[in-house]
Amino acid sequence: MRHIHIIPFLLAAGLCNLCFVACQEKPIPTFAPEDSAVAFHAQSYSFSFKGMTEDYRDVSLSVDLIGYCADYDREFKVETSEGTAQEGRDFTVVSSVLKAGEVKGEIVLRINHLPSDVERQDVKLRIVANDVFRDGPPAKTVALVSWSEEYVRPTEPVWRGWYTFFCHGYSKEYHKLLVNYFGEEVETFVSQQGPAKENPDLKFQMPTWWYTSSREFRNFIRKHDEAGTEPPYMHSEDYESYRSYIIPYGEGEKPEKIPTILETLNVL
Repeated sequence: MRHIHIIPFLLAAGLCNLCFVACQEKPIPTFAPEDSAVAFHAQSYSFSFKGMTEDYRDVSLSVDLIGYCADYDREFKVETSEGTAQEGRDFTVVSSVLKAGEVKGEIVLRINHLPSDVERQDVKLRIVANDVFRDGPPAKTVALVSWSEEYVRPTEPVWRGWYTFFCHGYSKEYHKLLVNYFGEEVETFVSQQGPAKENPDLKFQMPTWWYTSSREFRNFIRKHDEAGTEPPYMHSEDYESYRSYIIPYGEGEKPEKIPTILETLNVL
């Protein structure tokens, strides 16, 4: 009886050893450096240079690594796709690098002072393959960058909060009214913790702040308009509405008639 029980055990052990050897011989797939790519963190980046007096200002565009993390710095290639701004005259790509050991990189643009007759400039940038990185996902390799020395729709982390809790549209007059009511800090408030952890210039606000403030702002606008002593608060001519917060600035839908700000505010 003892031999009858040992034989199945030995057979099972032998099969396990064979499986182990077979598994050991099969290579484990891993990312190689040439498999890596770089993608924009957002589809649009917008900057407001209100009160700018210097000849130029440097701005940073965040990008994400797809694939292999290396122990050395790697440069990636950026090309100008289209736009009103001209590289070398209106802006310069100072650097585009992913630092050693990092999964996030940046593109540094040097923006020159706008000509006196120009209100806003923009350019589409494209990340293309080079000898270090392959092509990334098409939807993530192009981004619209815009800037103005007046009010401009804020960068995506801030705009996401504005879009979700205040209004699905944007205009300079609406922006100005938000700043007048809440102060310039509202241009740094975000509704998610991630962006605030990545960027110390941004400040996370709890959902309670967003809900309370959006209702407070709406009541302020409503009382002003209902008083009838002054014209209702109106959006400016640049007003556009957006179906999603990820749609780039300037690519929204323009209405046939400019609405009042109250008509466009979200009801929460």
